[in-house]
Amino acid sequence: MKKQLMTLTLAGLLSSSVVLANEEKVTENESENFRHKEENVYLVVKGLVSAGDTITEEDAKVKGSNGRGIGIDLGYRTGMGLNFEVDYAYTKMDITEKSTAEEINTTGDYHSVSFDVLYAYHINEPLAVFAKGGIEYEVEKIDKLDVDKSDNGFLYGAGIEYEVKENMALIFEYEDSTIDGPKGYTLAAGLVIGLDLLD
Repeated sequence: MKKQLMTLTLAGLLSSSVVLANEEKVTENESENFRHKEENVYLVVKGLVSAGDTITEEDAKVKGSNGRGIGIDLGYRTGMGLNFEVDYAYTKMDITEKSTAEEINTTGDYHSVSFDVLYAYHINEPLAVFAKGGIEYEVEKIDKLDVDKSDNGFLYGAGIEYEVKENMALIFEYEDSTIDGPKGYTLAAGLVIGLDLLD
C-alpha cells in the first residue's frame, strides 16, 4: 500500500508540472515582463502531512496516522541547478499500539534535522522539478509507550517549485527516509522566500 501511494504521489507531482508547463503559454510582452531570478540564499516554510506506517515491535503492531506538522529549510543555490539545504521538521501524529493483550491510543512527537543535496531542473521560466537526497537525524517520543529514541538514515524526495514573483515561489514536495518507524512518508506544501544575502 505504501509503495502504491508513493507511486501515485510522484505521478501526481509530475502530471502537475506538465499541466503548469502547458498553462505557461503567454504573449511575448508578458514573457519579457517576467524576470526569473534564482536567489543564492533562500528559506522554505512549509506545512507537513504524514501518512503514517505500521511497524512490528516484538509482539505488538504500532501504527501511525494523521500526522501534521511544520518544516523550515535553509538553502543555498550554486547557480547550476545544484542546491544545498539544512532542514528541520516537527510532526505530531496519532499512534496506536495493538497487541494480544490490549490496544493503546496515544500521540507521538517527531523532530528531525537533515542535510540535503537538491538538484532542480527548470521546465520553463517559473516552473522547476527537483529531486533531493541526504542524511537525516530523527528523535521520536511516544509517552504512553515509553519511547524516547533517536535514529538516522538516508532521506530522499521529489517535488515541484513554481515561482509566483521575484524572491517568492510555491513548493510541493514528497519526502521519505530509510528510518523505520510509524511516521511514514511526508507530503509538504509551502513558500520559498529568497533572502539575497550574498548579493
